[in-house]
Amino acid sequence: MKRIYLVPTVLMGCVSLTFAQKKKSDTIKSESKLTDIEEVVMIGYGSQKKSDVTGSVGSVKSEDFNKGLVANVGQLLQGKVAGVNVANVSGEPGANQNIVIRGVGSLRSGTTPLYVIDGFVIDNSNTGVANNPMNFINPQDIESIDVLKDASAAAIYGARAANGVIVITTKKGKKGRTQMNLSSNLTISSLANKMNVFSADEFRRQVTAIGGKLDDMGGNTDWQDELTRTAVSKNVNFSASGATENSNYYAALGYEDQEGILYNSNLKIFRACKCFTKSF
Repeated sequence: MKRIYLVPTVLMGCVSLTFAQKKKSDTIKSESKLTDIEEVVMIGYGSQKKSDVTGSVGSVKSEDFNKGLVANVGQLLQGKVAGVNVANVSGEPGANQNIVIRGVGSLRSGTTPLYVIDGFVIDNSNTGVANNPMNFINPQDIESIDVLKDASAAAIYGARAANGVIVITTKKGKKGRTQMNLSSNLTISSLANKMNVFSADEFRRQVTAIGGKLDDMGGNTDWQDELTRTAVSKNVNFSASGATENSNYYAALGYEDQEGILYNSNLKIFRACKCFTKSF
């Protein structure tokens, strides 16, 4: 007589245990429930059920990212995670951003959170890129972003996690045919509201009204028009990915040319990414 026990498990492959007792053999099989995979969140060196960490972890998938001309991670997250405030320092292309997770957590280290990309901790002072330290990674290469907001993140990453942790997972190849993706977008921006100032004739009248003298040689220049422009920004990305039984690959190229509305303000970035993983 042979008895088979089906033991449901979560996130496990099929495990078969066979043992003999006299002339009887029992087999225990484990069936995986892949439908529960989305309920698990990676939090560093381990994982937890999402229901246990709902208040302290915010997760954003690639399909939920902000669309349009996005230059860095902060713009992907803006307005997507509760308790995470993203504010631009200036309107300059590629300018830094203040990302504050649940308020200020450090007196001397600023408000910048710790970035972890595919398990590698990034020191923001040594990324080799001016302005925003996250400009070096292409937003199109990001699969998901997890934000660790509570103090327990310090147990994993130490004092550097005092301002929270942003865990970035990049895209990997998937089984099947080789996938190739080409995307491009064009953005036009201009000055939303001009400052309301005197025209040249109004300014002359005001100077005369207070008893002043003005010798401007009849000049009539609107400097707001002279210093600003209608900016045209372009973004082109190409990627190829695939996988076999024991390996996967992902390669991507990206070009971004972002113009500012002020003359001589622009950001040009060439990005390349290559990832190959093989299991033995």
